[in-house]
This record gives sequence, structure tokens and C-alpha cells, in this order.
Amino acid sequence: MQVAGSERITNFALDSFDHRSKELRRILNPVLSELFDVEFDERLEISKLTRLMPILTDEAAMRLSARAYTIAEEDIDADRLKMMRDSLLQVSAPKQQSVGQAAVRKNEVRQVPTPLRCRV
Repeated sequence: MQVAGSERITNFALDSFDHRSKELRRILNPVLSELFDVEFDERLEISKLTRLMPILTDEAAMRLSARAYTIAEEDIDADRLKMMRDSLLQVSAPKQQSVGQAAVRKNEVRQVPTPLRCRV
């Protein structure tokens, strides 16, 4: 149980840090923008970006990926990004089967095709 409590404390600390950081950005952004003409970028953690990737527009996926990985948008291949996003959509949960279906499949005899005979 000590591990579970430790994990909760860690998650709470990370969530608190994330909340405080966002709050500071919200407060400081107008001031920094007015005084120094700079502002914070919007940024997602890579784990959140991966979960959101299938529902993002192409432009948003490109922009947020570049920022999350701190690389230029020009360095990302749009076709490969699209393939990656499509593959994330293809992931599906395993189909549930009833006990009866499982028993039928278990006792099923399958016909295995014999190899073709070739004359040499």
C-alpha cells in the first residue's frame, strides 16, 4: 500500500505543478507581452498529444507536435505525421466473446491445406 500512496502523492505534486505553471503563464503572459513583446507558447505534454492526435486537425497536429518535441514544423513530414495519426485511429479494443463461442472455437477442428506437390 505504501507504493500506491506514494504514487498518489507524486501524481498530486505533478498536477499541482501543472496547475500552478498554467496559472503563472495566464497571469504573466499579458505583462510579458506588453513589456517585452514575448509570450509563452501553447504546449502539450507528449503523452497528452499522443492521446489527442487522432482528433486534431492536420495543422494543429503539426504545430503541437513541433512544439512538444521542440523542433521546427518544417522538419516534420506531413505525410508521415498523417500515417502516424491514422495508425492511432486503427487501434481497437479486443472483441469480447461469450463462453459458448470460446468453447466452440477451442473444440473446432481446422482443415489445414496440404502443400502442393511439384515435379522437379
